[in-house]
Amino acid sequence: MRGAVRTKPGRGDPTLSLSCSDKIARWIFLGVQGALLSQLISEPIRINLIVIGGGGPYCKEILEESLLKRSGTKEEPAFFQSNITFKYSAIATNATRPSPTSIIWANIKQEKPQVAVDGKRQGSTKKNKSKASLLVSKRELFKDFLSLMESHYLHLTYRQAKDMASDYQNHFKIFKERMGVWAQSKTNTQLFRISKEELSIKPL
Repeated sequence: MRGAVRTKPGRGDPTLSLSCSDKIARWIFLGVQGALLSQLISEPIRINLIVIGGGGPYCKEILEESLLKRSGTKEEPAFFQSNITFKYSAIATNATRPSPTSIIWANIKQEKPQVAVDGKRQGSTKKNKSKASLLVSKRELFKDFLSLMESHYLHLTYRQAKDMASDYQNHFKIFKERMGVWAQSKTNTQLFRISKEELSIKPL
């Protein structure tokens, strides 16, 4: 299906789960930095190269239509397909269901890789919800942001802090208008605040 915002089947509320191509189209148009980081840097972080894994279908024209033309972006990343097939890809393994487990890794010496299961830290329970947040979760990323902007933003909710990025939000509005229907995030999941005490506590 072309020319429409698509959702992932079997991935929760269809108004919240966008397909990967729609997310990539957004990153190309706005940059990958998001609303919070856009307030700390002078220029968007752009995607200039997209490599599609080998072993599967590839059509540059469809990619350009899906990722560039629908939004009318002026950015023109290069498209390539690898001649190597990832041996654990869905195509190579004939997987029919995605794994609920993922590894979160970054080339940062002070942080160890994390294992996530269904969006939470592996081993977390209902009794220790405070330790369930992943380093890439909204809550932990907001903590990192506040550690740099504490005096100006500590009284704000996560949603309010994102809305402070007026230039980013204006461009995001243009993007959504060009794309047509776009998923609306649940506001109640973005109304949390971080206390000074919590800022001093790092996840295990």
